[in-house]
Amino acid sequence: MTYIKNNTERRYALKSYHHAADKPDCPSCGHKHRFSEYIDLKTGKPVGPGCGKCDRENHCGYRVTPSDYFKQHPEAKYGYLTQATPMFRKEHKPLSYLPDNVFDEYPTPYTESVLGRWLMTKAPSKEILDKVANDYRLSSTSTHGTIFWYIDHMGKVCQGKMMWYKPNGHRSSSFSTISSDMAKKGKMPEGAEMQRCLFGAHLLKQRPDDVVYLVESEKTAIVMAMLRPQYVWLATGGCSKLNTYVVRPLFNRRVLIIPDSGCLDKWRKVMQKTKSIQYSFYEEMEKHPANTDLLDILFPND
Repeated sequence: MTYIKNNTERRYALKSYHHAADKPDCPSCGHKHRFSEYIDLKTGKPVGPGCGKCDRENHCGYRVTPSDYFKQHPEAKYGYLTQATPMFRKEHKPLSYLPDNVFDEYPTPYTESVLGRWLMTKAPSKEILDKVANDYRLSSTSTHGTIFWYIDHMGKVCQGKMMWYKPNGHRSSSFSTISSDMAKKGKMPEGAEMQRCLFGAHLLKQRPDDVVYLVESEKTAIVMAMLRPQYVWLATGGCSKLNTYVVRPLFNRRVLIIPDSGCLDKWRKVMQKTKSIQYSFYEEMEKHPANTDLLDILFPND
């Protein structure tokens, strides 16, 4: 437990740097030495990953205040310095990435998965499927599940989502994560809180001028990347997974958002809190039954 005091003197401020070269790189635009972190005045440590502002206000505009950060991470409660009523909170765990060698731990190719075989039935060609699978680093578990790797726009691996599918491409009830699997093997701490990002976010830097399409399902993003390769297809991984934190790399990008039916209002409220993203919604999905996604429309017989 950490002792915090509560009053009017703000506990957090932008860090003062002696030299510009001491500044970190911006987590949004990637420019070197242009990011000023918010620090905890009591400890002198950064508030948290990505909490700060980019110096390039007119070109990037990225800024996450401590208030924004704690809204995104409610487990890290906002505090103040003073002499008044003390309060307590649990120590906030730093957010983690998967180890750099994580792909070596899970080397099974996507072709060994049940979903991989189903994807082949939707692919224009094996060459196109191989390219898309390579772009998204798609791989397989030893039990024929699929691993969707969540790699952020800076190329760091936030998570691996393991999902199992039926031969018809529909999900089974099984689901797990690479972080929990590695913790069971003693290769990561138990209960590590992982960084979050959009599925496919690492492709944004590779394709800076292409329009972004944002969907809910990783499987949908993979299939559409084969069928409409002129766009960058990203996925949230679930209706509840869209938040202002994970869309930060979309600043100054053109984005078409295609939520599953029944999710439009929720996603619209999230996006209304953002700035510098040129987004619009595809609302036709709302004409269909709840939880209908783009692939249900394109392949109604599956």
